[in-house]
Amino acid sequence: MKDDRLYLHHMVERCQRIARFVGPGRGAFMASEELRDAVTRNVEVIGEAAKRVSAEARGRLSSLDRTVGKRLGLRMAGG
Repeated sequence: MKDDRLYLHHMVERCQRIARFVGPGRGAFMASEELRDAVTRNVEVIGEAAKRVSAEARGRLSSLDRTVGKRLGLRMAGG
């Protein structure tokens, strides 16, 4: 089993890539099939890494999920 920090690091890296890809704005993003594909792939990688984070680590991070979600105005599943 790999260290949870590695999976979390992968997730942060992919979030940073997504932020860079969508930085130019919605119009540029929607006009580029390549950008949309890149973002989709990075979201998939985040999901795969998230599935591998241990239950213990997910438990410690669940309150962070809710805090970030509230600040972003998101409705979190189960929260």
